[in-house]
Amino acid sequence: MKGIKMVKIHPENKTDSPHRPYFGRSPLSTRREGPGESSTNFKNGDSVVQEYIHKKLKGFTLMEQLIAIALTSLLLLIGFTAVMNFNRLFRQIRLNAGEDRSVLLLETQLANDWQACNEARWDEQLTLKKAFSTITYQFEPEYIVRSYDMQSDTFRLSSRELNINEVSGTKGLVRTLSFQVPTTNEQYTIQLTKEYPQFKQWEARGYGD
Repeated sequence: MKGIKMVKIHPENKTDSPHRPYFGRSPLSTRREGPGESSTNFKNGDSVVQEYIHKKLKGFTLMEQLIAIALTSLLLLIGFTAVMNFNRLFRQIRLNAGEDRSVLLLETQLANDWQACNEARWDEQLTLKKAFSTITYQFEPEYIVRSYDMQSDTFRLSSRELNINEVSGTKGLVRTLSFQVPTTNEQYTIQLTKEYPQFKQWEARGYGD
């Protein structure tokens, strides 16, 4: 047939040139490699995708998994313990602050009543007499009660070592008052002293007869 030229293609001349057809295997071919061939031989047309497919991924061993679980459990235990200790410390701080405020309030109120009264007497309880009113303090082992005009305030504080010194020659007229107030972390001492005019001491001596 005229006008048609036959071209003979030799296998050793295969190339990827656009001017000649390429009869090599596809880049994604799954053909098994023969002797001397390797899936990493990019010169034979293998692609990066085929290289990734033929790689073997390493897995975690049982020992590594157990170690990871043990470390995770240890970290959780440490975190839980830290949170519990912080909560316990926070509650203790709040408790101590509450006790300190109660002691300060008791000391301030008692000092004000002590200074404002005309005389302080002791008869199983502390009685602070003013011109037109009377305030009493009752000391119990676990609390202290302040009573005034049919009202009462309770201080949830213990009182220890209550010492009362009376004016010489009188009965019940208190010159000094001191006692201990123990708290969780500290022990407070409250001490009050009152000076009476001479005529008040005479009246007290006559009252005691």
